[in-house]
Amino acid sequence: MIALSVLPLTGLAIVVGGRAADTNALNDDARHIERSTDNLIALTALQASLVDEQTWTFAALGITSAGLSLDMLKPFGLDIEAQQARSLALVDAGVAKLGSEEANGLLAAIRRPEAALSAIERRYEPLGQEVERRRVAELANLREHAAAFHNGVELLMAIQALDGALRVRQAYMLQTEGFYFSRFGGFMPSLFEGSLGGVAQTQQLIRYREEYSAASAMVLANARAASPLSTRLTTIQNGQASKLVESTINGEILAAITRGASIAELTTASIPAQLSAIGDVMRASARGALEHADLVGIAASEITKSTNTLRISATREAHEALMVLIGLLSLSLVLAATGSRMITRPLLQLAVGATAIRDGRSAHRIIPAGPLEVRAAALAINEAAAHLDLAERQARALAVGDLDARELTETAPGQLGESLQHAVQTLTASLSEREEFRRRLSHEATHDSLTGLPNRNASMRQLSASLARATRSTSSIAVLFIDLDAFKPVNDVHGHQAGDIVLIEIARRLSQALREGDHVGRLGGDEFLVIAEPIQSSKEAIELGRRILNALAGPIEVGESVVSVGACIGIALANDDRLTPDELLRDADLAVYKAKGIGPGNIELCDEELRFRRIEQADLAIALKQAIAHDELVLHYQPIISAGTGALQGLEALVRWERPGHGLVSPDSFIPFAERSDLIIALDRWVIEHVARQLEWWKDDPILGSVPVAINISGRHLSRIAVVHNVCAPLTAHGIDTSRVIIEVTESAVLEELHVVAAKIQRLRDVGIKVAIDDFGTGYTSLAHLRSLPIDILKIDRSFTVGACDDPHARSIVKLIIDIGHLLGARITAEGIETVEQAHQLAGMGADELQGYYYAKPVPADTVAASIARTLESASNAR
Repeated sequence: MIALSVLPLTGLAIVVGGRAADTNALNDDARHIERSTDNLIALTALQASLVDEQTWTFAALGITSAGLSLDMLKPFGLDIEAQQARSLALVDAGVAKLGSEEANGLLAAIRRPEAALSAIERRYEPLGQEVERRRVAELANLREHAAAFHNGVELLMAIQALDGALRVRQAYMLQTEGFYFSRFGGFMPSLFEGSLGGVAQTQQLIRYREEYSAASAMVLANARAASPLSTRLTTIQNGQASKLVESTINGEILAAITRGASIAELTTASIPAQLSAIGDVMRASARGALEHADLVGIAASEITKSTNTLRISATREAHEALMVLIGLLSLSLVLAATGSRMITRPLLQLAVGATAIRDGRSAHRIIPAGPLEVRAAALAINEAAAHLDLAERQARALAVGDLDARELTETAPGQLGESLQHAVQTLTASLSEREEFRRRLSHEATHDSLTGLPNRNASMRQLSASLARATRSTSSIAVLFIDLDAFKPVNDVHGHQAGDIVLIEIARRLSQALREGDHVGRLGGDEFLVIAEPIQSSKEAIELGRRILNALAGPIEVGESVVSVGACIGIALANDDRLTPDELLRDADLAVYKAKGIGPGNIELCDEELRFRRIEQADLAIALKQAIAHDELVLHYQPIISAGTGALQGLEALVRWERPGHGLVSPDSFIPFAERSDLIIALDRWVIEHVARQLEWWKDDPILGSVPVAINISGRHLSRIAVVHNVCAPLTAHGIDTSRVIIEVTESAVLEELHVVAAKIQRLRDVGIKVAIDDFGTGYTSLAHLRSLPIDILKIDRSFTVGACDDPHARSIVKLIIDIGHLLGARITAEGIETVEQAHQLAGMGADELQGYYYAKPVPADTVAASIARTLESASNAR
């Protein structure tokens, strides 16, 4: 009898044991959260200390190098030696706490004596990056353990608030450092060689201000209303110290914007006055740093508070479950003791009912009879049976996903029934959320997030299904490849947000212009796809294309501006499965490529000629791959002449193809094709490798041994992460100094992804490679674009230089380009010089170098020396 009474409780004991194990696991997660929070605070403190040390190190070295004494600054409240010593000690302690040999090595590299500030600045970057990597990893670890708490929304928000507080502190330190550099960075330019210029320094200071504002908003968005964290942040930002620092930095930004690209002029005599003026600011910034450090501690305490609350809640739930088990076990023992004194029919009914519950079978309702205790046991077994029956029906409904089942709203009697109902409600909500999440993921996986149209994958599946239907019904389908015209200028002039507005409106107009049953999707960028089925003829497909063009031609409002974009359309038809979806799309792509070559607003139908061209291009791709692999390519070199002295300034390497059976192939017949795929990257790498070999061969030549060589790099290659490695690795392998190489990129390639390309160009220049913008004047580069590009040379396109002698308008444009280039510190090379008159004209207008057939055509490497002798003679005649 005792065994029969205890058996039903065994399952509950297992559940309670599992709950206890879950509680222990949550306690472990809580301890991990506490450790991660402490680590995050330490890492951010180290980041702030690094910025502080860098600031005071630069200040000490800069002031002493200027011949000033650090003691003369103490009357202004600026004890730089003490500040430097304090920051050094904090960094040492922070790195030691990391316990990392790698971090110790990076710190040792920073501390090596060095005279140039730019070199010191670069040494701080590896350690800063290592600390940032650890901080990001620790934050991810913190979020991972916080996710273990099923009701930990407040904890996750507290973690977000801590992340924001850490960012606020770091941004505060960086903007203070940026202010010092902006104010005093121009005092000793020799020490700041390689550092940011005035405009870039101001832009960086503005970016630090924006990061500080964004991080503050992040804290306020995630902190509880009127919490100590949000209250403290508001108090700090409204405090006298922060207000003084903020107004001073804003004033510095305004002053820098007013004076433009120039750096504030400082003299030794004016420095004391400057230091006196900002003494209060420096003390306020130090006080603000302490206040922001305190803000991080408050954010950490919020996490500790949320973690403790969740841990106490979990422990309480486990304790309550244990109490339930103890209570039920006690009841079972009482029933067993009472039942042991009775051998009547009620006991048999109890045994039958208990056995049914134990075996998981539905128990018949027991009619209470016999002594009071037996009746109570009968009622308890009936209640348990009701619990089990309801739980079984609810589990069955949940298993089949019937979230609207009536059983899910029922509640069994008693506390256990309430607990079961709570569990069912939690599971139901979780399943509903999961189903909604699944539906949302399914939609996002098949639809473009911006326009809501089906994406490329979904459109290709639709095209496959349409081809299958066309094959079965012997009908035809049309694929219309739509490529927008004049979309890029919208992005360049009005910004990417305006471009998004245009794309959304284009998607809406396309959807309205189509017939019922037609499909429209976005392939990516400014490319859309329409699948029209059924289609009776090519004429009907072209009429549909015209209707689409008319729908897209209307003006589009973008804020207070109005823009217009058109499109070109390529059409491919199919009525069976002889073409795969990819082939059909490629046919439409060929057609739209032809349409864009004719001009905006054109429609072209893919025919056999285009398909033959596709096959021809496939053959060209194979042949070009073999040419690169088998060294069928050759390099020709064209000299670049100094306009002032007539001396040889450099060579440009130009690739040619000795194609078997075709002879020497013009680059125009294969380079544009290669630029449409990654073939151009392989071609670029071949050229770089062979130029490096040739430079190694010319090392001992009295003329060619010191002449730099220009190499053309494609825009596709320049956008890749590995481009700097691809350029530098061959030079290193052949022992070529980077100053011997000039990288040329076209103006249009630079404009494709301006910020990405600018960063890659700067990395090339950082290793000593000069960068030239080729074919300048053929794109849409603005003065703002030029100012943000770190370039050394502008090469004026031949289309301008050929008219400089006869066309006053062309001459004015060339003169303007030369003056702007010189203003930005770039040298000017005029391309396409074919006559002595052109050489005189461009030299007189201020061009620094000249290049063209007048001096020499491109020649193979083995005849360069002889060609140069003739070139220099022509240069002498042109002077």
